[in-house]
Amino acid sequence: MSKKFPILFPDLLAHFELIKGSSDDPDETDYEWNEGNLNFKVKEYSPDDYIPSEYNVLNYKNKFYRCAFDGHVIDGYLSEQLFDEYEDTYFDEEDTCAGEWIKIYKNSSREDIPEGSYLFEIPSIEEILDGGKKEKNEYISEDHEIVTEWVDEIDEEDFKNILYGVYGFGREVLFDDGFVIQNRYNG
Repeated sequence: MSKKFPILFPDLLAHFELIKGSSDDPDETDYEWNEGNLNFKVKEYSPDDYIPSEYNVLNYKNKFYRCAFDGHVIDGYLSEQLFDEYEDTYFDEEDTCAGEWIKIYKNSSREDIPEGSYLFEIPSIEEILDGGKKEKNEYISEDHEIVTEWVDEIDEEDFKNILYGVYGFGREVLFDDGFVIQNRYNG
Protein backbone atom coordinates (compact mmCIF):
# COMPACT_ATOMS: atom_id res chain seq x y z
CA MET A 1 0.00 0.00 0.00
CA SER A 2 1.48 3.34 -1.01
CA LYS A 3 2.07 6.16 1.46
CA LYS A 4 2.11 9.94 1.18
CA PHE A 5 5.50 11.43 0.35
CA PRO A 6 7.17 12.52 3.62
CA ILE A 7 7.82 16.16 4.43
CA LEU A 8 11.08 15.47 6.24
CA PHE A 9 14.06 13.79 4.61
CA PRO A 10 14.79 11.57 7.66
CA ASP A 11 11.27 10.16 7.24
CA LEU A 12 12.06 9.32 3.60
CA LEU A 13 15.17 7.48 4.77
CA ALA A 14 13.07 5.58 7.33
CA HIS A 15 10.61 4.50 4.62
CA PHE A 16 13.45 3.06 2.54
CA GLU A 17 15.14 1.33 5.48
CA LEU A 18 12.01 -0.83 5.78
CA ILE A 19 12.37 -2.18 2.24
CA LYS A 20 14.02 -5.59 2.32
CA GLY A 21 13.83 -7.43 -0.99
CA SER A 22 10.53 -7.93 -2.75
CA SER A 23 7.82 -10.54 -2.90
CA ASP A 24 5.43 -12.10 -5.37
CA ASP A 25 2.55 -10.19 -3.77
CA PRO A 26 0.76 -8.26 -6.58
CA ASP A 27 -0.19 -5.53 -4.08
CA GLU A 28 3.46 -4.98 -3.11
CA THR A 29 4.52 -1.39 -3.81
CA ASP A 30 8.04 -1.46 -2.35
CA TYR A 31 10.82 -3.31 -4.14
CA GLU A 32 14.52 -3.98 -3.77
CA TRP A 33 16.64 -5.84 -6.29
CA ASN A 34 20.24 -6.16 -7.42
CA GLU A 35 21.57 -6.29 -10.94
CA GLY A 36 25.26 -6.97 -11.12
CA ASN A 37 26.84 -4.71 -8.53
CA LEU A 38 23.94 -2.22 -8.60
CA ASN A 39 21.22 -2.04 -5.94
CA PHE A 40 17.80 -0.54 -6.66
CA LYS A 41 15.12 0.29 -4.10
CA VAL A 42 11.77 1.67 -5.24
CA LYS A 43 8.85 2.88 -3.16
CA GLU A 44 5.48 3.94 -4.53
CA TYR A 45 3.89 7.10 -3.14
CA SER A 46 0.26 8.22 -3.28
CA PRO A 47 -1.07 11.20 -5.20
CA ASP A 48 -1.52 14.46 -3.32
CA ASP A 49 -2.70 18.00 -4.06
CA TYR A 50 0.35 18.66 -6.25
CA ILE A 51 0.87 15.26 -7.87
CA PRO A 52 -2.04 13.69 -9.77
CA SER A 53 -1.10 10.00 -9.74
CA GLU A 54 0.88 7.38 -7.89
CA TYR A 55 4.61 7.60 -8.58
CA ASN A 56 7.86 5.87 -7.68
CA VAL A 57 10.80 7.18 -5.72
CA LEU A 58 14.09 5.42 -6.45
CA ASN A 59 17.07 4.98 -4.15
CA TYR A 60 20.03 4.40 -6.47
CA LYS A 61 23.67 4.76 -5.38
CA ASN A 62 22.52 6.30 -2.08
CA LYS A 63 20.61 9.12 -3.82
CA PHE A 64 16.87 9.55 -4.26
CA TYR A 65 15.05 10.38 -7.51
CA ARG A 66 11.49 10.86 -8.71
CA CYS A 67 9.48 12.41 -11.53
CA ALA A 68 9.99 16.19 -11.53
CA PHE A 69 6.31 17.07 -12.17
CA ASP A 70 7.49 20.48 -13.42
CA GLY A 71 6.46 20.37 -17.08
CA HIS A 72 9.99 19.65 -18.37
CA VAL A 73 10.66 16.48 -20.33
CA ILE A 74 13.35 14.08 -21.36
CA ASP A 75 13.06 13.71 -25.11
CA GLY A 76 14.60 11.73 -27.89
CA TYR A 77 13.62 9.04 -30.33
CA LEU A 78 13.20 5.31 -30.56
CA SER A 79 13.24 3.17 -33.64
CA GLU A 80 9.96 1.94 -35.04
CA GLN A 81 11.33 -1.62 -34.76
CA LEU A 82 12.07 -1.18 -31.03
CA PHE A 83 8.62 0.32 -30.48
CA ASP A 84 6.92 -2.56 -32.30
CA GLU A 85 8.90 -5.17 -30.37
CA TYR A 86 8.08 -3.72 -26.92
CA GLU A 87 4.79 -1.90 -27.50
CA ASP A 88 2.72 -4.26 -25.35
CA THR A 89 5.43 -4.62 -22.70
CA TYR A 90 6.36 -0.97 -22.05
CA PHE A 91 4.47 1.48 -24.25
CA ASP A 92 0.82 0.53 -23.75
CA GLU A 93 -0.67 3.39 -21.73
CA GLU A 94 -3.61 1.32 -20.50
CA ASP A 95 -1.74 -1.80 -19.39
CA THR A 96 1.76 -0.85 -18.26
CA CYS A 97 3.24 1.43 -15.62
CA ALA A 98 5.91 2.68 -18.03
CA GLY A 99 3.27 3.36 -20.69
CA GLU A 100 1.56 5.86 -18.39
CA TRP A 101 4.68 8.04 -18.35
CA ILE A 102 5.93 8.05 -21.94
CA LYS A 103 4.36 9.90 -24.85
CA ILE A 104 5.15 8.53 -28.30
CA TYR A 105 4.68 10.76 -31.35
CA LYS A 106 4.60 8.62 -34.48
CA ASN A 107 4.13 11.58 -36.83
CA SER A 108 6.62 14.11 -35.51
CA SER A 109 7.68 16.87 -37.87
CA ARG A 110 10.91 17.53 -35.97
CA GLU A 111 13.83 17.43 -38.36
CA ASP A 112 16.19 15.92 -35.79
CA ILE A 113 14.17 12.68 -35.60
CA PRO A 114 15.54 10.12 -38.10
CA GLU A 115 13.20 8.49 -40.57
CA GLY A 116 11.83 5.22 -39.21
CA SER A 117 11.89 6.57 -35.63
CA TYR A 118 9.33 8.03 -33.25
CA LEU A 119 9.75 11.03 -30.99
CA PHE A 120 9.25 10.29 -27.29
CA GLU A 121 8.83 12.45 -24.21
CA ILE A 122 9.13 11.34 -20.59
CA PRO A 123 8.71 13.66 -17.59
CA SER A 124 12.04 14.94 -16.28
CA ILE A 125 13.66 13.47 -13.18
CA GLU A 126 14.61 15.33 -10.02
CA GLU A 127 17.06 14.38 -7.34
CA ILE A 128 15.60 14.70 -3.85
CA LEU A 129 18.13 16.50 -1.69
CA ASP A 130 18.61 16.09 2.04
CA GLY A 131 17.36 19.16 3.84
CA GLY A 132 17.76 17.52 7.23
CA LYS A 133 14.92 18.31 9.58
CA LYS A 134 13.82 21.47 7.76
CA GLU A 135 10.34 21.29 6.28
CA LYS A 136 11.51 22.65 2.91
CA ASN A 137 13.85 19.78 2.22
CA GLU A 138 13.24 18.31 -1.17
CA TYR A 139 14.77 19.61 -4.38
CA ILE A 140 14.43 23.37 -4.24
CA SER A 141 17.39 25.74 -4.21
CA GLU A 142 17.53 28.95 -2.19
CA ASP A 143 16.22 30.72 -5.31
CA HIS A 144 13.19 28.38 -5.30
CA GLU A 145 14.26 26.60 -8.47
CA ILE A 146 14.55 22.87 -9.04
CA VAL A 147 18.19 21.85 -8.86
CA THR A 148 19.04 20.32 -12.24
CA GLU A 149 22.83 20.44 -12.54
CA TRP A 150 23.10 16.73 -11.77
CA VAL A 151 21.11 15.94 -14.95
CA ASP A 152 23.99 17.09 -17.16
CA GLU A 153 26.74 15.80 -14.87
CA ILE A 154 25.60 12.20 -14.47
CA ASP A 155 26.80 9.65 -17.04
CA GLU A 156 24.42 8.06 -19.54
CA GLU A 157 24.40 4.62 -17.94
CA ASP A 158 23.42 5.97 -14.53
CA PHE A 159 20.82 8.28 -16.08
CA LYS A 160 19.20 5.35 -17.88
CA ASN A 161 19.32 3.24 -14.71
CA ILE A 162 17.44 6.04 -12.94
CA LEU A 163 14.79 6.02 -15.69
CA TYR A 164 14.60 2.25 -15.30
CA GLY A 165 13.92 2.52 -11.56
CA VAL A 166 11.59 5.54 -11.57
CA TYR A 167 9.44 4.70 -14.59
CA GLY A 168 9.83 0.95 -15.11
CA PHE A 169 11.20 0.98 -18.65
CA GLY A 170 13.14 -2.19 -19.30
CA ARG A 171 16.89 -2.10 -19.67
CA GLU A 172 16.45 -3.98 -22.96
CA VAL A 173 14.79 -0.81 -24.31
CA LEU A 174 16.82 1.89 -22.53
CA PHE A 175 20.19 0.40 -23.49
CA ASP A 176 19.25 -0.50 -27.06
CA ASP A 177 20.92 1.54 -29.83
CA GLY A 178 17.41 2.32 -31.13
CA PHE A 179 16.59 4.35 -27.97
CA VAL A 180 18.31 7.74 -28.06
CA ILE A 181 17.95 10.48 -25.44
CA GLN A 182 18.56 13.89 -26.99
CA ASN A 183 17.60 16.21 -24.12
CA ARG A 184 17.55 15.33 -20.42
CA TYR A 185 15.71 18.48 -19.30
CA ASN A 186 13.74 20.19 -22.05
CA GLY A 187 10.92 22.70 -21.85
